[in-house]
Amino acid sequence: MEHGDFLLQFAEQLQAAGPWGQGFPEPCFDGVFDVEQVRVMAEKHLRFVLALPGSGRRVDGVAFHVDDPGQWLGCERVRLAYRLDVNEYRNARSLQLLVDYLEPC
Repeated sequence: MEHGDFLLQFAEQLQAAGPWGQGFPEPCFDGVFDVEQVRVMAEKHLRFVLALPGSGRRVDGVAFHVDDPGQWLGCERVRLAYRLDVNEYRNARSLQLLVDYLEPC
Protein backbone atom coordinates (compact mmCIF):
# COMPACT_ATOMS: atom_id res chain seq x y z
CA MET A 1 0.00 0.00 0.00
CA GLU A 2 1.15 3.51 -0.70
CA HIS A 3 1.41 6.01 2.16
CA GLY A 4 -1.41 8.08 0.65
CA ASP A 5 -3.79 5.09 0.91
CA PHE A 6 -3.80 5.18 4.72
CA LEU A 7 -6.98 7.23 4.89
CA LEU A 8 -10.24 6.80 6.75
CA GLN A 9 -12.08 7.37 3.46
CA PHE A 10 -10.30 4.43 1.80
CA ALA A 11 -11.16 2.12 4.72
CA GLU A 12 -14.81 3.21 4.47
CA GLN A 13 -14.81 2.49 0.72
CA LEU A 14 -13.44 -1.01 1.35
CA GLN A 15 -16.13 -1.68 3.95
CA ALA A 16 -18.85 -0.52 1.55
CA ALA A 17 -17.46 -2.74 -1.23
CA GLY A 18 -18.39 -5.90 0.69
CA PRO A 19 -19.98 -8.05 1.82
CA TRP A 20 -16.85 -9.94 2.73
CA GLY A 21 -16.91 -13.50 3.93
CA GLN A 22 -16.19 -17.11 3.12
CA GLY A 23 -15.13 -17.41 -0.50
CA PHE A 24 -14.81 -13.64 -0.83
CA PRO A 25 -12.15 -12.51 1.68
CA GLU A 26 -11.65 -8.92 2.73
CA PRO A 27 -8.55 -7.32 1.14
CA CYS A 28 -5.39 -7.91 3.17
CA PHE A 29 -2.20 -5.85 2.89
CA ASP A 30 1.32 -6.14 4.27
CA GLY A 31 4.03 -3.72 5.24
CA VAL A 32 6.77 -2.72 7.65
CA PHE A 33 6.03 -0.19 10.39
CA ASP A 34 7.95 1.56 13.14
CA VAL A 35 6.38 0.89 16.54
CA GLU A 36 5.91 4.12 18.48
CA GLN A 37 3.79 2.59 21.24
CA VAL A 38 2.53 -0.87 22.10
CA ARG A 39 0.48 -2.04 25.05
CA VAL A 40 -1.22 -5.23 26.11
CA MET A 41 -5.01 -5.17 26.43
CA ALA A 42 -7.00 -7.77 28.39
CA GLU A 43 -3.91 -10.00 28.71
CA LYS A 44 -4.05 -11.32 25.12
CA HIS A 45 -4.48 -8.41 22.69
CA LEU A 46 -2.10 -5.68 21.51
CA ARG A 47 -2.82 -2.02 20.77
CA PHE A 48 -0.22 -0.23 18.62
CA VAL A 49 0.61 3.26 17.49
CA LEU A 50 2.54 2.68 14.27
CA ALA A 51 4.51 5.01 12.02
CA LEU A 52 4.89 4.58 8.30
CA PRO A 53 8.66 4.61 7.69
CA GLY A 54 9.80 7.68 5.81
CA SER A 55 6.48 9.48 6.00
CA GLY A 56 5.98 10.51 9.63
CA ARG A 57 2.32 9.43 9.35
CA ARG A 58 0.86 7.48 12.26
CA VAL A 59 -1.87 4.89 12.36
CA ASP A 60 -3.38 2.82 15.16
CA GLY A 61 -3.36 -0.95 15.00
CA VAL A 62 -4.86 -3.77 17.00
CA ALA A 63 -3.95 -7.47 17.13
CA PHE A 64 -6.36 -9.85 18.84
CA HIS A 65 -5.56 -13.18 20.53
CA VAL A 66 -1.77 -12.86 20.42
CA ASP A 67 0.33 -15.67 21.88
CA ASP A 68 2.63 -14.20 24.55
CA PRO A 69 1.74 -10.53 23.94
CA GLY A 70 4.40 -9.36 26.41
CA GLN A 71 7.13 -10.35 23.95
CA TRP A 72 6.12 -7.42 21.73
CA LEU A 73 6.70 -4.77 24.38
CA GLY A 74 9.81 -2.85 23.41
CA CYS A 75 9.69 -3.99 19.78
CA GLU A 76 10.79 -1.15 17.49
CA ARG A 77 9.78 -2.37 14.02
CA VAL A 78 7.28 -4.95 12.78
CA ARG A 79 6.13 -6.52 9.53
CA LEU A 80 2.35 -6.89 9.46
CA ALA A 81 -0.36 -8.51 7.42
CA TYR A 82 -3.42 -6.37 8.09
CA ARG A 83 -6.85 -5.22 7.00
CA LEU A 84 -8.03 -1.64 7.03
CA ASP A 85 -10.79 -0.93 9.53
CA VAL A 86 -12.83 1.97 10.84
CA ASN A 87 -12.63 2.39 14.61
CA GLU A 88 -15.69 4.06 16.12
CA TYR A 89 -15.15 5.33 19.65
CA ARG A 90 -17.04 8.09 21.49
CA ASN A 91 -18.74 9.28 18.31
CA ALA A 92 -15.39 9.65 16.52
CA ARG A 93 -14.28 7.59 13.54
CA SER A 94 -10.65 6.87 12.76
CA LEU A 95 -8.58 4.52 10.64
CA GLN A 96 -7.06 1.49 12.31
CA LEU A 97 -5.27 -1.62 11.14
CA LEU A 98 -6.64 -5.02 12.13
CA VAL A 99 -3.51 -7.15 12.37
CA ASP A 100 -3.78 -10.72 11.11
CA TYR A 101 -0.07 -11.57 11.37
CA LEU A 102 2.98 -9.87 12.87
CA GLU A 103 6.69 -10.55 13.03
CA PRO A 104 9.61 -8.48 14.34
CA CYS A 105 11.96 -6.85 11.84
